[in-house]
Amino acid sequence: MDKSRSKGGFLINCSKGALIGTAAGTALVALFAFILLKQWLGPESVTYINLGVKAVSGAVAALIAVRSAGERRPVVGAAAGLLCMLLSFVVFSLISGEFAFDTALLTDLVICTAIGAVVGMLENLKRQKA
Repeated sequence: MDKSRSKGGFLINCSKGALIGTAAGTALVALFAFILLKQWLGPESVTYINLGVKAVSGAVAALIAVRSAGERRPVVGAAAGLLCMLLSFVVFSLISGEFAFDTALLTDLVICTAIGAVVGMLENLKRQKA
């Protein structure tokens, strides 16, 4: 059986993507904190940058996960985006000291899942043309 088609391959691909996506998101948050410290951007930009960081981390997670996925790239990408957002939520909740379950978390989960699925679809299109 092909590694990408087995259940273990699916979980490994998604986990690897989620870990790398979360690391990328954490690095972007640190970079943005430095930019705020230097006052190159104002505090009003936090909402937009936060959304961008989540989108980029979800896309990175999906890109890593779909590299060796079979025909299920959109599913693998969506799962990697979802797992990345959940892992990011846990990491940043541990840093802040509180777990806040609210509609913003649900929105972030939906956004990262959708971005992951879109990355998987684009990867399918890319491989069909090649």
